[in-house]
Amino acid sequence: MKTTTQLNATAHSNPGQPIGRLLKTIILLVGAVCLARVGLCQTPIACGQTVTGKTMTGSQMDQYSYAASAGQLLIVALNSGDDCCGNRFIQADIYDPNGQLWKSITPGGPPSISVSPTLTGTYSILVHSPAYNDLGSYSLSVQRVTAGGCGGMSLACGQTVSGRTTDPTQMKPYALVASAGELLIVALNSGDDCCGNRFIQADIYDPNGQLWKSITPGGP
Repeated sequence: MKTTTQLNATAHSNPGQPIGRLLKTIILLVGAVCLARVGLCQTPIACGQTVTGKTMTGSQMDQYSYAASAGQLLIVALNSGDDCCGNRFIQADIYDPNGQLWKSITPGGPPSISVSPTLTGTYSILVHSPAYNDLGSYSLSVQRVTAGGCGGMSLACGQTVSGRTTDPTQMKPYALVASAGELLIVALNSGDDCCGNRFIQADIYDPNGQLWKSITPGGP
């Protein structure tokens, strides 16, 4: 580890169209309008920020925008509760500045992904039920793994810091300046969850943003 360093939209029913069908048409129309106009219905999310939300209908799509630069090394994390069958029910789709689907965080995959934008611009993140038929709460976070992260603090040799994560997707960054050849010990302690398991992990990234070492709940 070395570093020195105004849109109008209308919806109406045909004569005799059931009211339930009309409501569904309105929901789908609004979703389509927001998707077509990037930035119109989006909430900006910044590096180091955690946002929370809740889908109130199965077809709801919550939209977020992230301004990224090509070459950044980022982690995007998504957490949601479980449905009645114990399955995660929320998905996040990330679209590049050209509107092309770029990356996804799916219920069946890991809750976080490491990404490096290839284009500079505004990326759109759509959070929704994978089959547009479920609802619930979620949290979404974005963090950078280079230059000490976003919103972090410096950690000096011999220093002990304490903290608390207030959301499952929250990532707290620390910056440690080191010289090649130094011999260091990094220690991490956390309380236990309701099942008696440690629940905090520390990932150490080198100055190039590559994952170098980790202290995991199941390890020493």
